[in-house]
Amino acid sequence: MNRQIKQSLEPSLIPKRTQKQQILCDAIEQNYQTLERIIQVYVASAIKKLGNGSSLNCNRHSIQTIATDILQNTVETVLNKSEEFDLSYLPLPWIKRFAVNKVRGWQRDRERYQKKIVSIGKYSLSQDFSSEEEILGTLFGIYSSSNTKDSTMLEYLLSLANESDRQVLKLAFIDDLRGKDLAAALGVSEGSANTKKSRAIARLRKAYTQANPDFQEGK
Repeated sequence: MNRQIKQSLEPSLIPKRTQKQQILCDAIEQNYQTLERIIQVYVASAIKKLGNGSSLNCNRHSIQTIATDILQNTVETVLNKSEEFDLSYLPLPWIKRFAVNKVRGWQRDRERYQKKIVSIGKYSLSQDFSSEEEILGTLFGIYSSSNTKDSTMLEYLLSLANESDRQVLKLAFIDDLRGKDLAAALGVSEGSANTKKSRAIARLRKAYTQANPDFQEGK
């Protein structure tokens, strides 16, 4: 059993469990593998329906990772809604209903995300990003824009950067910190701050070109 899920079911987390919570916890522990397999089957089916554009791999590891997250979410929801459980019914079908709904919700979120990325891709490729500066000019020039499309583009470009680079980019261009101010915000020397900034810019451009194969460097 996943460690986080196991912790969620430990009596210490809910010292004074109600009768319904205890029944549901017992059912989850006894049927954990069954629930896990059910969710994995639904996740695999959802990934196939999403198609090649989903960027998700229909392999065992990917499916298991997604299924574990959904099961964790299911357990939390089941315990939060335990008082809605009718004691005249079996607990497993009740729990399964939440699990299936969680998978469907995850699938809907992925479908919306795909549509958004397709829309962004069409918009972004219309831009002439012939240099790192032009990418950044678009990224940070549209920060204060009220245009929904511009805001979406900003969100997209920032999503291409890893968490560390995203922090540097936001501080350097959105907050307009430079030199010693940027170094102080990052907690490093001024030289290191400039290096981080340069590397973040380079990685953003590389990530953009990889995410948009029709885009050619030096266009």
